[in-house]
Amino acid sequence: MDADKSNYLNYIKQIEPFLNKEAIIISDNAIDFAELMKDYLNYVKSNEKYYSYLIPLDNGLMVSVKLR
Repeated sequence: MDADKSNYLNYIKQIEPFLNKEAIIISDNAIDFAELMKDYLNYVKSNEKYYSYLIPLDNGLMVSVKLR
């Protein structure tokens, strides 16, 4: 994802029903705009449905893999 950062949580909730197990979601700017994305970042990091990790490349990439 690379869109309106404050709506990332809304976006993932809209697409979740369509994601297969092991789907990969890459969210751009997870370091530089972390404050605007805080609800989304907390969601993917604390949700048992996802394994998420931050790659400190460029502006930050949050990589999340759907587990179920």
